[in-house]
Amino acid sequence: MPTRKPHSTDAETDALVNGVLADLGVEVMESQDNSNAEVATRKFNREELGSIQSFAEAMALAASQYGTVLQAHEVPELGDGFTMVEDKEDLVDKPFLILTWEFHESDMNDGEWTLLRCVSEGKNGEAEKFVFTDGSTGISRELKEFTLKTGRDGAMFVRHGLRFSKYYIDEDTKEALTKRQVQEYMVSKKKMREARTYYLNTNA
Repeated sequence: MPTRKPHSTDAETDALVNGVLADLGVEVMESQDNSNAEVATRKFNREELGSIQSFAEAMALAASQYGTVLQAHEVPELGDGFTMVEDKEDLVDKPFLILTWEFHESDMNDGEWTLLRCVSEGKNGEAEKFVFTDGSTGISRELKEFTLKTGRDGAMFVRHGLRFSKYYIDEDTKEALTKRQVQEYMVSKKKMREARTYYLNTNA
């Protein structure tokens, strides 16, 4: 399995940005009720924009005009604090609570995809809030069938997280291959790659 390139966590990114702001003496505005706040309509002139040579200078310029720099993920008008999980492998064997799931029609085909809004427990008991999507014959189909039978669309604790099954697909057509076809592809050196279907792990 190829090694994925490490990437910064949300906490590391926040620490980096806050460090830059602190060095500049810039105040960081966290979430608050701005329903009665005066709308800021300041604009930057060509000279100011052209003078930006670094991220720190951009931060300083923004702060000089608006007084504070908002953290987008902490602004209730823009989001709810849930982050997107890009790789479902991160949820394999990880306990989490599904608060809700929603079904949406796919623009790419005649099928559906499912949005799951979830919470897991962090190392210190804090809530780790995240969302992920699925449009496969695994999670999406499982929840669709369950909802049709029960009418329920949330409040499900997945004690053992996700599990997965592996299979191979043709590199060009993306069609799933049978075991016999996989053997033929190996002999003929035709291009294929591994794919996975994820499921809710329902083991007790």
